[in-house]
Amino acid sequence: VKPLKQKDAGRRLAAIDRVAVGEMGLEVGDYVRIEGRDGTAIARVWPGLPEDQGTGVIRIDGQLRQQADVGIDDRVEVEKAEVSAAERVTVALPQQIGIRGDIGHYLRDKLTDKPITKGQTLRVPFGFGFMGGRQSKALPMKVADTEPSGTVVVTDSTEIEISERPA
Repeated sequence: VKPLKQKDAGRRLAAIDRVAVGEMGLEVGDYVRIEGRDGTAIARVWPGLPEDQGTGVIRIDGQLRQQADVGIDDRVEVEKAEVSAAERVTVALPQQIGIRGDIGHYLRDKLTDKPITKGQTLRVPFGFGFMGGRQSKALPMKVADTEPSGTVVVTDSTEIEISERPA
């Protein structure tokens, strides 16, 4: 495991050595399951750096490393992941947050093309106006349920629901 380039952080990408991609029968855009010591992360395959050719290196950002419970220079197992299009995703907000109105469209826009799994914590950026300024704050949200079950990817037609129960 090596760090992903900063410009690609937060996009749920795994830049994988091109030789390894070929050996695993993967293509850019496929999804992979990254198994770490005590965690699992799902990411989309991205072309590896030329200097990683033939080294077996996977570059992932800090969020994916945290989910997979791995650090830099750790070893992980990588396999193709079966990911379905999400029909419905239910998210639970933090207890102290109350939101008025329907934010489902906003959440769908922020989550489109991202692989998610029940139980996962998502950090979704929200812009808050404060004394005329615009400040963006990422709120942690827990994925309470997905339909179908398993790992899903949010699409333009995915229905996003907010759980009655807080995370």
